[in-house]
Amino acid sequence: MPKILIIDDDESIRESTTDLLEVCGYEVDSAENGAAGIKKVGIFNPDLIVCDIAMPDLNGYAVLNELSKNEKTASIPFIFLTAKSEISDIRKGMQTGADDYIPKPFDPEELLKSIDLRLKKRNRLLTEAIKDVSFNEDNTKAKTLNKDSNIILMSNNEPVYINISDVVIIRSVYKYSKVTTSANKRILVKKLLKEWEEILPSDLFLRIHKSIIINLSFVTKFENWFDSSYKVYLKNLDEPLVSSRRYSKKIRDMRIA
Repeated sequence: MPKILIIDDDESIRESTTDLLEVCGYEVDSAENGAAGIKKVGIFNPDLIVCDIAMPDLNGYAVLNELSKNEKTASIPFIFLTAKSEISDIRKGMQTGADDYIPKPFDPEELLKSIDLRLKKRNRLLTEAIKDVSFNEDNTKAKTLNKDSNIILMSNNEPVYINISDVVIIRSVYKYSKVTTSANKRILVKKLLKEWEEILPSDLFLRIHKSIIINLSFVTKFENWFDSSYKVYLKNLDEPLVSSRRYSKKIRDMRIA
C-alpha cells in the first residue's frame, strides 16, 4: 500500500484530502506545517508527498529544498497543492524540482491521476535501478563500492535505499547476511560475507570474525581480550563484539588497538 504524506496548514484540506486518499487505498499521514512535515518524512517514509506552498515559517519551496539536500528523500515524488495559480509560480515550483503543481480548489480526479502517474514513474525507476544494482541475486559481476556509494537492498520485496557509509555491521546468517544500519534498520540479504568482502571498501570495512564485518567509522574502542582476540566497541551496539584469533592480526596490523 503506497504511503502519502500531506503537508498543509489548512486543517480542512488535510482532513478532506486524507479521507479521499484513504478511500482510494493509500496509507496517509499529515503534518500541519513545513517543519513538522520534514520531521514526519523521516518517521513515515512516504512514497509521495503532497505539499502546500503558502505556509508560515517554512513554505513549500523550503520544504522541497530541504528534502532535496538528503539523498534518502531527494527522490520522493513531490506534488505542490496550492492556491497560487500564476504561471510564474508554476514555473518556480517546477524549477525547484516538483513533479507536479495542482492549484486549489483542486479536482479530486486530477489529484488522484497525478499521484498515480508519479507513483508508476517511481516504480519504473526503482525497477530499472534494481536491475543494475550489484545486489541483484542474478548478477554475478560484483562492482567495487566506495564510502559514498548508494545501494538498493530488497527487504520483503520492497527496495531499501542505503548509503554504504551508514552500514554499521553485517552478520552472516546461514546463506544470508543481515545488514544493520546507523538508523537501526535490519535488512536480510541473500549474500555471503565473502561476497561482501569482495565489493566493500577495505579502508572502511573490516572482517573481525567468520560471521561479522564491521564499519570502522563506528568503532569507539578496541580492547585486548582473551587469547590474542579483541573486544570491539561500536557506537550503535550496546554490547561489544569479540574478534576471532584468525582475524585479530588485521587489527594489530592496523595499529589502532
